[in-house]
Amino acid sequence: MANQMQNNVAKKVIKIIFLVLFFGATFYMVYILSKTLSGGSIASIEDLLSSVKPQYAVLLILMVGLMFCSDAIKYSIISRITTKKFDFKLSMSVGIMGRFYDNITPFNMGGQAYQVYQYYKKGYSSDIATAIPIVKYIFQLIAWITCSLILYIANNSALQFMPETQAVAVKSLTYSGIAIASFAPAFVILFSIFPSATHKIIAFFIRIGAKLKIVKDFEKVDKRIVGFLERYSNAFLHIAKDVVGVLTLFLVSCIDFFIIMSIPYFVIIALGKTVPSATILFDVITLNAYSLFAASLIPTPGNSGAIEGVASMAFAPIPMEEGALFWVVFIWRVCTYYSYIVLGLIGILIKFIKSRIKKQVVTNDENGRD
Repeated sequence: MANQMQNNVAKKVIKIIFLVLFFGATFYMVYILSKTLSGGSIASIEDLLSSVKPQYAVLLILMVGLMFCSDAIKYSIISRITTKKFDFKLSMSVGIMGRFYDNITPFNMGGQAYQVYQYYKKGYSSDIATAIPIVKYIFQLIAWITCSLILYIANNSALQFMPETQAVAVKSLTYSGIAIASFAPAFVILFSIFPSATHKIIAFFIRIGAKLKIVKDFEKVDKRIVGFLERYSNAFLHIAKDVVGVLTLFLVSCIDFFIIMSIPYFVIIALGKTVPSATILFDVITLNAYSLFAASLIPTPGNSGAIEGVASMAFAPIPMEEGALFWVVFIWRVCTYYSYIVLGLIGILIKFIKSRIKKQVVTNDENGRD
């Protein structure tokens, strides 16, 4: 037992070291790229701090707080639809810890299982515990894709200041990312409405994969995919009955999207050298939306490396303090990505301390009875 615990601890330590090294390499790459895009200059921390405008720094902090709240509200809405309970405290905890596990796993796949387990632990039925994270993911993805496409059309000149080859590459990666991201919600909706026909389409492609020797076991793969779609479909249909709830969830997901996409703008104006402008805000939101889906094809934790690189190129033309590009990207990622990792680690530490205290209390009680 002791050896197993030691092995588990060793694995976690190795994983943490790997993540630290990976994130360090990511920002070294961003540093080099930003320096190149900024004409060879990176602003010093002293220069950066001297130019910060406190009122906009406070506004940035408020926007980050809104980001946490808007995400929690999405879970709360689904909880209200399914159980009649608007459990904001649990939703905040589940949202932050879910993002923590998403952000440290490839393709953001770690959080959903954790969230399902936490809802089940709090007394939610297994069906509802499974449905809440699934439905949140589907509706958020639909809302974010919708908002992004509207932005790309309404502000199609946002990439005009980038070199043509870079702009073409970003657009190609973005639309490829959206196309792939659309598969899951599209098939869930189609399976919900036309289960038999959708299953036939899926089986057709699986058979092609089997003939090409890509798929080894047709029956096993078919069963797994159909099971996945049935779980998502049942959750989707259950929520879809509440029209007001669905519209509210979609609206909050759209608001959440614009809050998150606008955070780089508040970083830029907080650094003090950029005059607040609706045009710049519109451009930054659009460019951030491009970066989001352009980097989604990269299977790194939180798309790290790719999203910082794309964003550095996208934000480079935005007027800001000389050499501030690196710091804009760094602070933006701290606000929207690393903050979840820090809060997640704090949550794990608090949980560990509580479990140790509880274990010690139980041990003392047993010794007292003896």
